[in-house]
Amino acid sequence: MLSKMDKPDKKRTGFKGKKSAKKFQKAAKQKTSSKPEQQTIKPDRHVENQDQNVDVAAAKIEKNNQMLQKKKNRQQLAKGDDFSSPAKDGSKGNKKPFAGDRGDRKAAWKKGKPDGKKWDKKGDFKGNKGGKDGKDDRPKLEEMSVKDRKLVRKKVKTNYDLSQRSKQIWGQVREGKCSPVTRAKLLEELYGLIKGKAKELVKAHDTVRVIECCVQYGNEQQKQAIFDEVKDDMLELCKSKYAKFYVLKVLKYGTRQQRDFVIKSFYGNVCKLVQHSIAAEVVENAYNNWANAQHRSALLEEFYGAKYAIFKEPGVHTLGDILAKHPESKQSILDHMLSVLTPLVEKSVIKHTIVHKALLDFLTHASINMRAELIQMMREIVVQILHTHDGAKAAMYCFWFGTTKDRKHIIKSFKTYVERICKEEFGHRVLLALFDVVDDTKLVSKVIIEEMMQSASALAQDQYGRKVLLYLLMPRNPTHFHPDVVKLLQGGDNNPNSKKDVSARRKELLEAASPALLQLVTTETKEMMISKSNSQLMLAVLEHSVGDKADAFQAISDLAAEDFTPSPAFDAGEQGMTEKKSKKEILAEKMERESVMHVVEHPSAHFFIRCLLLQEKAHLEKHPDTTSPLFSDTLLNTVSVDKLRSWLGSNRSAFVLVSLAESPRKSVQEQIISALKPVKKTLKTSTHSGGKTLYAKVFES
Repeated sequence: MLSKMDKPDKKRTGFKGKKSAKKFQKAAKQKTSSKPEQQTIKPDRHVENQDQNVDVAAAKIEKNNQMLQKKKNRQQLAKGDDFSSPAKDGSKGNKKPFAGDRGDRKAAWKKGKPDGKKWDKKGDFKGNKGGKDGKDDRPKLEEMSVKDRKLVRKKVKTNYDLSQRSKQIWGQVREGKCSPVTRAKLLEELYGLIKGKAKELVKAHDTVRVIECCVQYGNEQQKQAIFDEVKDDMLELCKSKYAKFYVLKVLKYGTRQQRDFVIKSFYGNVCKLVQHSIAAEVVENAYNNWANAQHRSALLEEFYGAKYAIFKEPGVHTLGDILAKHPESKQSILDHMLSVLTPLVEKSVIKHTIVHKALLDFLTHASINMRAELIQMMREIVVQILHTHDGAKAAMYCFWFGTTKDRKHIIKSFKTYVERICKEEFGHRVLLALFDVVDDTKLVSKVIIEEMMQSASALAQDQYGRKVLLYLLMPRNPTHFHPDVVKLLQGGDNNPNSKKDVSARRKELLEAASPALLQLVTTETKEMMISKSNSQLMLAVLEHSVGDKADAFQAISDLAAEDFTPSPAFDAGEQGMTEKKSKKEILAEKMERESVMHVVEHPSAHFFIRCLLLQEKAHLEKHPDTTSPLFSDTLLNTVSVDKLRSWLGSNRSAFVLVSLAESPRKSVQEQIISALKPVKKTLKTSTHSGGKTLYAKVFES
């Protein structure tokens, strides 16, 4: 292949026609053969002015000869010959290894130094740059340690000395043992160093911490001076990987005016900032922790349209207020919201509170078709938003108004997260809504209830997890669920996608959960009985679960059949007065005493047994011909007569006997009377209220 220099130039040579060009190319190819020879000029018969063109062609051929000579030199270098090239005057020429074109230098580099050693680096190859005896005294990075290399690179920075000194001061200022006087002096010096350079320093990963230190510990004048330097670039700082921490410090430690300035700088750019992964954290922090009601409504209005991003209307706080005031704008607002929320659903910023509020506003006011479109896009991200108040409501809307396919996808996305969702303050409500509306109870049992029952013990110990278990047993019971929560759940009662009868759905879910719950109360009987909250769950399980409860009744009776010795009375007030103990110490001592109490004397356990007997009484009054095992029968068959009489020594245990005596079954009443007759006189002289009540109930009624 001919080089550019070998190819003929028609404009410069004057050659015309294909034949002349081919003839010239053929001559050039012959010149690139093994031994280049000096070429002679043959006039072309097609050229009109031959004298002029001969001079031009001669210069062209001379240049080609030089190129061929350079190529020959490179071939010699590759074979190991001398790399010097002959000069025009026939002398030896330039012997420097870096002489000639790029190809010569490259070949010389590969060959190495004349003594056979390799060149150290390209700087040495190109020529020495100072030093004694022509040697290069500059430091070589490859000969340094990693630590020294890092230091050399740092020194290249413009503010290296400044950053080093400022970081030293920062290290002293942030120590807890630094006195206020010393800290003030150091901060004064630090402010003198960074004054006028805050805009540059705030964007670096190390010096931004120095600026944060001034914001946290500096005086008002220093804070304001730094703020004035950077306030014009507030939006850019919010988008910076490191400068965002300065903005967060201003929100936390800045003045009210500075905080308002930061929040108002978001106006008109909220939708763009929320889509930015770094800036979204700043907006979320400002919205969630520092913005007042007016700021929040102003930030949210930008999701409703460009008009509301520019013009902030007073007296308008929610989307409902805007639609009530401008009903003709509803469709345009919802269209704009859908276009803004669609890209947010597919990004990591979906976890932020301000986005959850916008989603909830849209789902609340959107038409059926628009709502269905957004729910379809939200299938996979519902599990990411239900940890907030507004996000949980939005997730409930997805279950209420989503199709059967939408519900199925959302439920499957909950896999491995069910226990965490149950323990969420707001997320557990999503599961309650799920139990209310999903007709596919087999899917719910397999994905949700099965995973719940694997950690039933942990859920029973958690206040929100316990509510989920109670909802399976006693849905919307006012004893355990606040009226506001019940009212919220009623929002999905008339949804268009639930067809199954409510009672049938609840029965199927209860049947799926009952075996594991009965197993729980059987294996962890004492732990649940002595806990006030768990004893209520245990009562609900024994009252509403489906299955054989004989094992649970037997486990409770075995605990009651243990030897009973009344504990001495405990007066917390007297203990605190005589021994001068703190409330914390008194409470710890009380809990320790209760942990070793007998179940018929324990405050929670004895109350649980009495409530269980009352449940049995109510059940027998409704179903007198029941054949299911009863707790009273199991208890009296397990506890001996002597141990029943020992219960008279305590007030609480005596009330357990009162509950047994109030049983509607005559066989139970007769057993209690026959057990207490021999100790009638002792019972009559009893001093505690339990003994007196028992005597009146058994022998005076």
